[in-house]
Amino acid sequence: MALVVPSHWYPGTYEVVQLVPHYVLQVERTMHSVTQTWVVAYLRPGEEKRILREWLEAWERRPPRGPLVIAGDFNQAGQTQDVDLLNHLIAEYGLMEVTNPTVPTHRASNGSLRALDKVFVRDQALSLGDVLAKVRIGFLGPNEVGHSPVFVKFRRNLHDPEDQQYPQYRAVP
Repeated sequence: MALVVPSHWYPGTYEVVQLVPHYVLQVERTMHSVTQTWVVAYLRPGEEKRILREWLEAWERRPPRGPLVIAGDFNQAGQTQDVDLLNHLIAEYGLMEVTNPTVPTHRASNGSLRALDKVFVRDQALSLGDVLAKVRIGFLGPNEVGHSPVFVKFRRNLHDPEDQQYPQYRAVP
């Protein structure tokens, strides 16, 4: 199971929605007319396809608003239909994976390592390079079985810390 705990929650209005009961939970926070959407997902093995379909259907009825962070245990075992549905979700909602898909986050009881836990983000500031995402995977002990904690820290990308200015981007005519 995954849990997203932002280190700073500011005042605002919050709405919690179960997109897929027991598997996909969404929290929308609105402050100063800006909405952020946070999603925690668990794609239970053997039910990935159903969960992804219900999730996509929920977002077709009511798309997520504003910057979007999705974190969860995706249990992708390379099943083509599940990967296609996940790729559709990523493309449809402009998501970027900030976790490294080759870095293991889970150790099974037989000792095998897999990259099951992922974090996806949709944020224009991140896409433009104004914000950076730093990801750190916690370590399990040599005999521990389970998921490693995944930490993501977002920070402004200041090219010149002296003047605290955001990077400048200009369109090419």
